[in-house]
Amino acid sequence: MALRGNWMKNLLDSIVNYALESFLILVKVFLTPIGKYTRDEDIWVFCDRLNGGFSDNSKYLYLHLDQSVTESRPIWLTSNPSLKSQLIERGFEAYLTRELKGIYYILRAGNIATSYGIPTRALGFTGGATLIHLWHGVPLKSLDVSTTLSFHPRNFIRYDFVVANSESEKDSLSKMINFESLIVSGYPRNDIFYNDFSGKNIGVDDKSLAKLSNLDCDLVFGYFPTGREYEKTIPIPFKHLDAELEKINSYLIASPHPHQEFESDLSQFERIIIHPSNRDLYPLFEYIDVMIADYSSIYFDFLHIDRPIIFYPFDLSMYSKNRGFHLDYDSVSPGYHAQSFDMLIEYLHIIRYFDAHDYNRTAVRQQVFEHRDGMSGQRIVEEVRDKR
Repeated sequence: MALRGNWMKNLLDSIVNYALESFLILVKVFLTPIGKYTRDEDIWVFCDRLNGGFSDNSKYLYLHLDQSVTESRPIWLTSNPSLKSQLIERGFEAYLTRELKGIYYILRAGNIATSYGIPTRALGFTGGATLIHLWHGVPLKSLDVSTTLSFHPRNFIRYDFVVANSESEKDSLSKMINFESLIVSGYPRNDIFYNDFSGKNIGVDDKSLAKLSNLDCDLVFGYFPTGREYEKTIPIPFKHLDAELEKINSYLIASPHPHQEFESDLSQFERIIIHPSNRDLYPLFEYIDVMIADYSSIYFDFLHIDRPIIFYPFDLSMYSKNRGFHLDYDSVSPGYHAQSFDMLIEYLHIIRYFDAHDYNRTAVRQQVFEHRDGMSGQRIVEEVRDKR
């Protein structure tokens, strides 16, 4: 009976959301001709339908506008009152999505940017604004059927721009997002590897940052695995790993995918630092010497700082069968490949003395990223202005 009740509740929630989004799309259409005359092109509103964090491409374009484009007025909308207060205390402009000022600025903004999609409650108020989808990852994996374009109200939203790292991403993005123009600018979040940003540590886990910045060790490893539809947890023997890290005087910072957990409670281990999945990782990259990667496209961004990567695709055949790849995984994964946990431990020791993949990293970085200069945010702003 409980399962049947949950099924009915989920079905009802889906019907309600579908109807609400359909209504809001109609409101958007109605407001579009009015919005053309009432919007301020210098106002940029940032809002996302995922959690109340401060991260990803939205965060770094917001900081770029605040720091480098004096005539712009960037505004962050969030569902998180604590984040709103933190941003205001640091001198930034922020509102709750549901409050009247938040709705007002969605109606007034000339530009509305998002990394994961505009929140449902904001959809109806975007008519007449320039919509910019900043996206959130190099298309390494095959398309997730839950994100592909289908007959759904949200998919009738047409973005004016979508951001990419190269022209080759256009085909994949066009199957997931309805858009007018591609901006090959690179990701604003990767600008942090070339420039300093005031406010960059907002949205980062304070405990992780404090511990990383005060470590006295030989190496720091980072592990940020992707989600798996066929596994609820990531099965790694962290107790054994913790012991090996102590032998080589090293630490690991790990963060699970938002829809997954690690098998163990990592707080019990001396050499492993856990970072919450809904916090920004990018300001921590400067402390990470080696990344342990699987199929998460985060490792592509790590290529910007040209440090070693150990690939740990322990379930490659299963992942290939269930999800698959858009790019050839072997050719775009420049580093040691550990097919088992024992091999991973071996490479943790080897990487301290020998990095055999620096040339391959350069080749993949040049293949994936057309721009590698810390000017992604600037290119986006210029492109949006030029096509008004």
